[in-house]
Amino acid sequence: MTLLIQVQLPDGGWAYILSIIFVSLQVSVTAVGVSTLVSLPVALLVGFTDFPGKRVVTAVINTGMGFPSVVVGLVVLILLSNSGPLGGFDLAFTPRR
Repeated sequence: MTLLIQVQLPDGGWAYILSIIFVSLQVSVTAVGVSTLVSLPVALLVGFTDFPGKRVVTAVINTGMGFPSVVVGLVVLILLSNSGPLGGFDLAFTPRR
């Protein structure tokens, strides 16, 4: 049995929701792309070569993976909030209509 619920939103409501979804997807794809561009060369370097300081780099990578995601999220929010150092770029929240 399928249950369908029709939601009535004010004028432009669905367009606003779709814009929020688009911003979320845009941020996610950008984050994955940047992290891939940074992490893939580092992973290849650490995995296939021996160099001085390899243990330090490995320790830093493991420390980063052990950080709770809530702590990382709060740090990013503080950096991007209006009073934070990157607040002038208006990157933290979905644009208003």
